[in-house]
Amino acid sequence: MKIPESELYKLRILTKEDNAFWIALGRETCNLSGWYHNCHDVVVDRFGKGSGYAECFDVGFFMGNIRELLEVEIAKAYKPGSPEERAFVGDVNKTSVREIHDVSQVFYFTGTIEKPVDDNLEYVREFEKRAIVYFDFIRENFGVPVTWYYEWYENNQNKNRIL
Repeated sequence: MKIPESELYKLRILTKEDNAFWIALGRETCNLSGWYHNCHDVVVDRFGKGSGYAECFDVGFFMGNIRELLEVEIAKAYKPGSPEERAFVGDVNKTSVREIHDVSQVFYFTGTIEKPVDDNLEYVREFEKRAIVYFDFIRENFGVPVTWYYEWYENNQNKNRIL
C-alpha cells in the first residue's frame, strides 16, 4: 500500500485562478478525508470500537466544515454553467478516477488514497503529519482558522496517545 504524494507542493506555486490549483486541492482534500476514515478502521481493528483511541477518529467529524468553505471559494472562481466551469470539469475528468459534473465535486470524488493492508500505526502517524500541513495551508491561504482541528489533535494527543 502506497500513500499518495501530497498535492500541496503544487499549490505553493499556483494561484487560485489555475485549474491545477483546485484540482490539486480537491485531490488532497479527498485523500485526507479517505485517509481519516481508513485511520478509524485501523484504530478500531487494533484497539476495538469502544476504545478511547477509536473515539479520536469519529467518522462523522472530519472534513465537513472545510469542504463547505472550499465549495464557497471554488464557486467564486467558476460560475455555474460558465465556459470556465466546463473547462475545469473537463480537466478534472482527464485525471480523476471518478467523473465529476460540477466544480464542488472535486472535493469529494478525486481521491487516490488506498486502504492499508493491515493495522499499521505508521499509516496513522503519517496521516497526522500530513493533516497538520493541510490545515496550515487552509488557514494561510483562505484566512480561516481551523482551530477545531488543532483542538481535536491536541485533545487526542493528550488524552489517548496512540502513537
